[in-house]
Amino acid sequence: MSAEVLTVAAYAALWLVLTGYVVRLARRQARLEADLRALRTSQESSRTPSSPPPAPAARP
Repeated sequence: MSAEVLTVAAYAALWLVLTGYVVRLARRQARLEADLRALRTSQESSRTPSSPPPAPAARP
């Protein structure tokens, strides 16, 4: 194989790896945002005016 073909193949592989990584990050962020939204909703619905706000949950 020529050097040009190997270079194009290397760039294509790198592009696929980076694209997969970005997609995973976007899915993780969306999942975390949904979890946070659900947590805030559950806290607001269970909170009474006389009770102090609950401490934030620790995330791993």
